Amino acid sequence: MQWFRRPSTPSESHKTLEERLHVLSLRIDELEKAHRQTLLTVEDALDRVFHWMQRTSARTKALQAKEEPATSTDGPAPGVDVVSARILARRARQPVPRGTHDEEEG
Repeated sequence: MQWFRRPSTPSESHKTLEERLHVLSLRIDELEKAHRQTLLTVEDALDRVFHWMQRTSARTKALQAKEEPATSTDGPAPGVDVVSARILARRARQPVPRGTHDEEEG
């Protein structure tokens, strides 16, 4: 436990303090470098997620544009309740018509 030991002479005290300051400055440099690397890693991860989300959004828009002209239904098929219509729409990756839910309840 070097921190709790009292030096016997003033020159030893000075030497010990200089060594401690040197060790601390080296440690600070290491921590600053690690901090910069962490920031770069986080920035890279955020960029990747952003681009992934953009690609996913573009694919979804492209699929919806292709499917809209092919299937134009205004509501669920006769005899299909609201919950089943939503499940079928999700499976077909089609948006659920908004007016269907309100008409059933009200």
